[in-house]
Amino acid sequence: MSSIVYILLWVTSSPFSCTSLYNEPDYSVDNIHPELKENAFAVVRSYSETFEIKSKARAVMSLKYAITVLDKNGDRYVEFNPFYDQFRKITNIKATIYDQSGERIEKVKNTDIKDYSDFASFSLYSDNRQKYYKPQIKDYPFTVEYEYEIEFDGLLTYSRWYPVPGYDVSVEKSSFEMIIPRDMSFRFQAKNLDRGPTIVSLENSNVYTWEISNIPAMESEAHSPYFAEICPSVITAPDEFEMDGCEGNMSSWQQFGLWTNNLLKGRDIIPEETKNELDHLIEGLSSERDITKKVYEFVQSRTRYISIQEGIGGWQPFAAADVNETGYGDCKALSNYTMALLKSVGIKSFYTKVKAGSNTANMNTDFVCNQSNHVILTVPFERDTIWLECTSQTNPFGYIGNFTDDRDVLLITNQGGEIVHTIVYRQEDNCQHRKAEVLLTADGSGNATVSTCYTGLQFDNVSGVLEESYEEQEKWLYRNIDIANFDIIEFGYTVDGDVIPVATEELKLKLNNYASVLGKRLFVPLNLMNSTDYIPPKIKNRKTEVVLRMPFVDVDTVVFQLPLDFKIESKPENTNYACDFGEYSSTIHLDTDKVIYVRSRKMNKGCFPAERYEDFIEFYKSMVKADKAELVLVREE
Repeated sequence: MSSIVYILLWVTSSPFSCTSLYNEPDYSVDNIHPELKENAFAVVRSYSETFEIKSKARAVMSLKYAITVLDKNGDRYVEFNPFYDQFRKITNIKATIYDQSGERIEKVKNTDIKDYSDFASFSLYSDNRQKYYKPQIKDYPFTVEYEYEIEFDGLLTYSRWYPVPGYDVSVEKSSFEMIIPRDMSFRFQAKNLDRGPTIVSLENSNVYTWEISNIPAMESEAHSPYFAEICPSVITAPDEFEMDGCEGNMSSWQQFGLWTNNLLKGRDIIPEETKNELDHLIEGLSSERDITKKVYEFVQSRTRYISIQEGIGGWQPFAAADVNETGYGDCKALSNYTMALLKSVGIKSFYTKVKAGSNTANMNTDFVCNQSNHVILTVPFERDTIWLECTSQTNPFGYIGNFTDDRDVLLITNQGGEIVHTIVYRQEDNCQHRKAEVLLTADGSGNATVSTCYTGLQFDNVSGVLEESYEEQEKWLYRNIDIANFDIIEFGYTVDGDVIPVATEELKLKLNNYASVLGKRLFVPLNLMNSTDYIPPKIKNRKTEVVLRMPFVDVDTVVFQLPLDFKIESKPENTNYACDFGEYSSTIHLDTDKVIYVRSRKMNKGCFPAERYEDFIEFYKSMVKADKAELVLVREE
């Protein structure tokens, strides 16, 4: 049974009465049904949210909720941390703490709720601020009740209701209410709920209400879909909106893109001296691709990423001329700057809004609303398209990595917004190819020369260390090389390629006691540096699909030079496993005084039924066992 069905069954067919849940609040832990305590760190006792639209630019959100923390693992769910800025104001904050019997033990003072600037280390300035409070209660269980309002003056995003805040949290009851003037329209999309809203028409407004109750805690399952895809939710969005005096329409991606495009107008002016500098840089280049690469490298060499969030600046980029003068900007500003530079040399490119993150669900293209948190640049050529991450000073040209790869994005044109898909790195792109030569000695030690190429998304395995100092790179290698006892003699890195980058790592290592010595025998591990010991955890009655997100290939070739006076007494059998999840093989070839070990592992991308999870575990067990294979050498008499 899928997790979605699991949720719906509990919404509609709870085996215990929920009548008492709608009486006056009683936060005694004894009143929580035992099945809501199972696998739970916390329990949402009640949650009530009302989002009242006053106009295209104004709204009021009223919230009141109570969460019982069952043990210290649930502490994070009662942290109070709403943010505010010039477009939103937090008022009427109340917080009360109750003990396990439901008796009030503390009414939190306003002075206990801190007020901080939400100022990241990479921000030069931000008008974002945050209220923060964390209960200092260690006598579990306890309950915290919060109540507050947010007044909005500028509306780009309406409320989004996720009644289950995360894994390991159950819900007694939760409700969400939208109040909208009768002369306004809005849109909503509900997921993993078995019923639509109740709708009540009043004299001047319509009221939409969603409710759920008695949702048991969901356990996190390894290799599962993103939580947002399997939990109940309602997202809402306006058709007409206004942000900082800028009116827009969100009834379609095309219309929403027009609003963003209007924010870009007049912000692409480049000083003449910069144009002349670019003309000199691209002199002699004929292809659009080569010219684009030169411009991108120019941006990398003279800008750095710094976020500035003030007013409409959260959506509108700095003018290109300002970035040109200061040398810094956020993702919006640097993408707009690069777009302006390309325009000045005759290359067309497009500002592109993306929902970024290496571990985040894809943009929901079926529902038009503001979903992006990042901006990149799209450069279409006749035969292919290049995607540029303009905030990076080190990314190879055209490489965007798993932060923005393989997802739908909103490309902004003069005609409006258009959904397109970013580059998909294929299995054969994401490779780790290693070749090693190991000279073994009679005492089990040895010397190794290792060359490893990381390509595609596996480039990210080492990309973070490439710009570090020699000393930091060496420390990183000692932490990450999977050999029990070794010394680094020398090492180095080189980078080549662009859209599919290649990082090559060269190592010379001294292996200390690499092979185990037992009498006249040596037991030699064949897998030098890429042995896996991971086995997916056993999950009883798995409910979610098995999701493999990144396809890749690892190939290791290790040549062992045998010590003098030793011969092979035994060697492992060759192995070969193939299934829907991937393939694994290992072969051992004998060549006079050498042993050549080749280990290949391919992992596929895909979604597989929950009932296949045991097969998935067995595939990993087979790899772990094969990776432990040893060669047995014996000293000749």
